[in-house]
Amino acid sequence: MTLYQSCRRLLNTMREWRTLALTKMGLGDRSAPPTAKQNSLGYRGELVAADFLRGRGYQIVCHGYQTSDGELDLVAIDGDVVVYVEVKTLRRPDSRPEAAVHRRKRKQLIKLARIFAASRGLLHQRSRFDVIAVIWPDPQQPPQIRHHIHAFRDDDHQRGVFQWEH
Repeated sequence: MTLYQSCRRLLNTMREWRTLALTKMGLGDRSAPPTAKQNSLGYRGELVAADFLRGRGYQIVCHGYQTSDGELDLVAIDGDVVVYVEVKTLRRPDSRPEAAVHRRKRKQLIKLARIFAASRGLLHQRSRFDVIAVIWPDPQQPPQIRHHIHAFRDDDHQRGVFQWEH
């Protein structure tokens, strides 16, 4: 089974679980009002980032993967590479949202990626960490997006090395 097929199967299973859970809660397939998170700037930035990646041929396989250790914003497939994407969104046009992905945050993302990969049998699959900065000063206008591919590596938190690749 290819990585793509595994991810598609996982996505379908997740949809089935969600439908089953909603049915058991008596919600059926009715759409619920948006939560506070869904109204937040950060969540909207994640949606924009997911669309941005889809437009470049990525397959989004997970949005908002949560554990007790934190959350992976997006997990995508780029060819045969699993891409763990951290999305940072701010309103100020002169800001650098990606600067918020500091050493401790990188370490946390690496841990979450390992948990995600282990839970899906992807530990030996090629992977990378990307950061997407979304700058959205005016919600009526499209945001500015900066995509940092290979923003950091799994061993960077040990060596203390971190450089943005443009």
